[in-house]
Amino acid sequence: MFVLPIAIILAFTPRNIFNSWLKLAAWMVPLSIIFVALIPINSSGMYLALFPFYRDDAARLAGEVFAVVSLALIIWKWWSARARRA
Repeated sequence: MFVLPIAIILAFTPRNIFNSWLKLAAWMVPLSIIFVALIPINSSGMYLALFPFYRDDAARLAGEVFAVVSLALIIWKWWSARARRA
């Protein structure tokens, strides 16, 4: 759900912006997977104090953060490339 808008935007970006995004995704996706894997499936007992949310909430949060950071990187790279041309 969060990747579809990024994929559509990346279809129309220059190759250098795509390569920058790919470098970001190469380290951000594994970190997101590790983050989601560390969250317990159900928060009970001592995990409730450490993680006050469930794994599906963590997956949604990781997707949202990935989409926002990706969009910010794409806009920043596009803006800086446009400023360099002007």
